[in-house]
This record gives sequence, C-alpha cells and structure tokens, in this order.
Amino acid sequence: MMKQQPVTVKAEKMQRMKHNGKVYLRVGVNYANGGKKVLSDPGFKVQLKSAGGSVFDLVPEDETGASFKIQPGQKRTIYYLAEVPSKLKTDNMMMQFMLEDEALKMTLPVKTFKLPSVTADAPAADYAVKKISVNHLMIETQLKSASVYAENDTGKWSLQFRVKNLGEKSLKLPAYELSIHTNEGYSIPVNAKALANVTLKPLEEKLIDLRADVPLHMKQNMLQLQLTEPAVEGKISFPTAHYKIPYAQEGRSHLGSENIIENDHGTFGVKLSSYQRLPWGDGDQIAARISIRNTKALTVQLPELKAQVKADMRDISSTAQIVIPNDQTTLAPNETVELYVLANVPYSYNFNQLRIELQESSGEDVTRFLSLNTRAVNNVVNQVAAGDSYLIHTPGKKAEVRERMSTVYQDSSSNLIYTELEMASQETRQSMQAQLVAYYKTPDNEYYEAEANQSSVKTSPKGKNLVTVWSKLPLNVNTSQLVLYVGEGVAGRKLTDLEEESTEVIGSINTVGLALNPRAIQPATNLGNVELFPYKLSITRGEARLSEGKDMLNTVIHYNLIRNGDYETGEYEHKLIMEIIDPNGQSTEKTLTLGTDLFIGNNKSYSITVNNNFRNNVSGGGVRINLYDEFQGRRMLIGSQSYPIIYEENQVNKPDSD
Repeated sequence: MMKQQPVTVKAEKMQRMKHNGKVYLRVGVNYANGGKKVLSDPGFKVQLKSAGGSVFDLVPEDETGASFKIQPGQKRTIYYLAEVPSKLKTDNMMMQFMLEDEALKMTLPVKTFKLPSVTADAPAADYAVKKISVNHLMIETQLKSASVYAENDTGKWSLQFRVKNLGEKSLKLPAYELSIHTNEGYSIPVNAKALANVTLKPLEEKLIDLRADVPLHMKQNMLQLQLTEPAVEGKISFPTAHYKIPYAQEGRSHLGSENIIENDHGTFGVKLSSYQRLPWGDGDQIAARISIRNTKALTVQLPELKAQVKADMRDISSTAQIVIPNDQTTLAPNETVELYVLANVPYSYNFNQLRIELQESSGEDVTRFLSLNTRAVNNVVNQVAAGDSYLIHTPGKKAEVRERMSTVYQDSSSNLIYTELEMASQETRQSMQAQLVAYYKTPDNEYYEAEANQSSVKTSPKGKNLVTVWSKLPLNVNTSQLVLYVGEGVAGRKLTDLEEESTEVIGSINTVGLALNPRAIQPATNLGNVELFPYKLSITRGEARLSEGKDMLNTVIHYNLIRNGDYETGEYEHKLIMEIIDPNGQSTEKTLTLGTDLFIGNNKSYSITVNNNFRNNVSGGGVRINLYDEFQGRRMLIGSQSYPIIYEENQVNKPDSD
C-alpha cells in the first residue's frame, strides 16, 4: 500500500553505466497503481545496499516531487541513479524504501527489494525495433537501413532512422543528440537537425535520413548509433538507446533494374532507365532517365525536387537540372513517372561512377527523396538505320520521325550539310510537337552542332511537321557517312515550348542516332517539274519578245505553283534564284519568293525585262533560264531550259513589196 492505495512495486532491472569517468548504477522500478486515485510522490527515500554492507542513495533520474503522478490503472517505470565505486561488486544487491518517522525522528525501512543482476547496456540488434519512453508515452525506434561507400580516406555513411508514436496522444520528440561510437572509443557527432521539432500524431511514423563521415582507419563493421536526450543543467544524461550499425556497402544501380526505396512519402520502385552523354555547347551533357513507381495502394503527392550530382569526385550539382516532361506531380497506385536529370561536364573529363541524389527542401531543411549510383556510364544511344524511322514516346508529343532527304550545299571554303526530317504526330488531339535539337556526328566521333527550324503552331492528329536541320562542315569531312544525333529540347524543368520565343534551350533528352542517306541533286533538264519542297513549280511555257530596233528583251514564263498542305513548317529559308542568259551571253538574276513573287495557283505568269545592246546583233535565237535553290548564301542548280525569242519586226521601217 502507498498512501492508502493498492500499488504494486517491482524492481525490473539494474544497469551499470559510465559518464564522464564516473560509474553509476541505474535501477528501473515499475509502479502499478491499482487504486482509484492519482498516485503522487510517496516521499520515500531510496537506498542501494551492497552485499558487503555499503549503502548509496538512489536519486530519481526524472520524476520527483509534483511531477510524480501515476493515474489509476496506469503502470510507469521510474529510474533511480546512484554513483558507486568502479570496483563495487554488484551481486546480491538490495534496494530499500525508507520513510522518516517524525515522532521517532528516525528513517525507518518500509520495503526491501532484491535487485536483479546487472544487465549490460546492449545495443539493439541489426535493424531491430527498440521501444523507448518519452513523457510517459511509448515510441518505437529502429535503425531501418545503413550503407557506406569510400571516398578518399573516409567512409561516407547513409542511415535511415524510423520513429513511431505508439501512444494515443500527439507527441513532440525531444531534440535528441545522435552520435556514432567506434570500436576505437571515438564519438563522431551526427547531424540530428531532422529530429528537431518533430511532432508525431498517434500511430504516425517518420523516416529520418542521417549522414556521417567515419575515417576509414576505424573499423567500419563495429559501429554503433547512440541516441541521447538533450543535456539539461544539473542532470546526468545517459544514452537513451544504442543501435548496432550493420556493415553494408552502398548498392549500385544497373540499367533497367528496379530497386525498392522507402521515404516519408511512401515506398517506390526506382530504376535507372537510360544514360546518355552527348555534346552540349563546348562541353558534354549527361542525361539520366529515372523511373519512379508508386508501389503502395494510396496516391502519392510528389514533392518539388532538386538534384545533387557527382561524377567520380567532381561535384557538378551547380549545372544539374530535373526535367519532368509531362509536369506530373501525383502518382496513383502502381503508376510510374519518368524524369530526367541533366548535368554538364567538360568533354575531356572521363569518369567511371555517377552518383545522383534527388532532394526536397523545406526552408533550410533538406531531405533526401532517393539516391542512386552507377558505373553504367557507357553512352547508350539508339541507332536508327538509314531510311528507317524512330518514335518519340513523350506523352503529349508522340510522333514518328524519319529522314525525308539530305544533301550538301558546296562552296570553296566548306560544305553545308542539309537534312529535312518528317515528324508525323501520333497524338489523337492537336498538340505542340517536340522541339528537336541536333548534332551531326562523323565516323571519327567529331560532332558538329546543327541549326534546326520547325513550326511553332499546334499539329493536328496524324498531321506532319517538316523540320530542316543544317550545319557547316570542313571540306575534309566525308559527308556520305554522317549520323544525325537528334533529341528533344528542354528548358527549365520541362520540354521546350515552341510558342515561347524567349525560351532558352538548356539541353536535350531521348537522343537517337539517325543514319543519313545524303544524295546529290541532279538538275532537271527542263523546268516542267521543279521541286523546292514543300513547293512544286511547273513552268508550262516561256518565251522572250524582242522588238526590232529595241534593246529591251521581255521574258515571260507561264507556270503552276502548288504547296504541299500536309506539312506544317517553320520560316521558309530557301530562295529561288532565276537566272536568264540572253543571246549575248549576259546573265541577269532575279531573287524570287515563293508565294509572294510567284503566286500559288495554276495558269500564272511572271515577266522579267532585260536591257542590253540587242538592236545591233540579235534578231532571233533563244534565252536560257536556270533555276537555283539558294540556302544560307549557297546555291544549287535545280533545273535549266531554253525558250525561244520571238523577234517582232518594225513594220514602219519595212519597205513595200510593190
């Protein structure tokens, strides 16, 4: 009985502990209030008595005075501490409750308990659950995962610590201090900022990422994680719990293999789907495609993420970008989102390992969402044979792409390789097509950045886009064996929006190697069917008229001009040059804009007047019309034909036949 109430008291355990060079015995006493009233502090003085007769005062570790309250039907363990000599034998020890008798002015024993044997303060086994009490409420703790990798002379440890509130009330955790204890006797602090200000609702659990650096000359397989309540002045703070840290080297991600990870948002299957390293500007850009699958039965809201990227020892995070092509922010059960991590490296920098970590931020707090590392850094680019097509699978921009034609515009200083791509929409709604980004690659692994021109308007279902691509090449480059590396341009965190003129392209994804089949354009021997795709010009008739005694030669062509309306195009960058060579051999040129100077339609006509010294030496013959395709200042003859001169005599000067 305590204070006229039935109370069951049991000495549960005794621990031997060290702190600042001193030795303490810590006794746990369980009180079970069987009464109908709140049990307050009974006012007992508690003593520890050794088998040899030595007596030590036991002082409550926490509960004392007004804070000692046990509700009816409640059980609670109170811990008592006593400082003892380091060589004290702990066999057959007793604990006494003493109460002062005011009448006798003596302290008399009330109850004596035989104490259990001293138990070692053993750490929780590998990944074992350990329950601890916080403000009389139980929480469940667990070192859920641990892994390490070596960097220089340091073991870089990643730990995941789980806490769960087992009580029926919300609970704010103490600002625990964390440290790693080594077999050599060192204590290495662990940043426990993530444990500060954590409040758990009933049955709520939280996963906390921890990191620590342990010198490699210490035994990495003999480490323990120690959890300690924050220090309070005048109070001895013993470790709340120890956890063995299982030794496990960090796992590697292999292309196409899914690994399961867990964080505060859920459980996910994570896969490195592809890796590419390609030219970008004066360096290289790596593009890692990562698939994240929601394995749980609840929809998950994805946080906004940023990327930390290391290539071997070089931190390239300052150049890192995350691209989510379809702006997806939620994941339904078993749904997958694909995102891309882009980062830039010098093109001469070779590395064997890539490490990517996706993080979420809240104010100054940074939490890891997932991490992966891989040695699969061989460039994997899907190769498409000449004449074949490839598919763009990006949602909202699905399309089939093929080479329509490639040719070379030549001059004395360089060659200009020119390619037309046909991009046919595979979407069932009007959609903006992907903006293509391209490089020409030679057999010697030289890359030449290309310009691309395409439509900035939406494409109808099954509609087609004509994309023109070109680049200047040195004369010594063999243009017959070029491969066009073409990908989807990205800006910010998404694919490039062709409607936004000011958008700066910062990279590309899903690049393929499209083998080309360049061909020389053979000039047509007549102008009845001349192609400047998507236009087709047919000159049905032509003649030049010269009046006797005049120096003016008037040439007229009659033509049909049609435009293939199946294609959306960007700005038409070709010019049609019409050259007229008169009977004196003099050349006259006219630059014509299709659709403006030459109108679209049938039975149209266009005239050019040439002035020369015709009156003295021309009375017949013909003119020759050459048509050139001019692109970026370079010309290519596409057709030629001669037309007669109709000589009109002056009837006034002609003598009568009478």
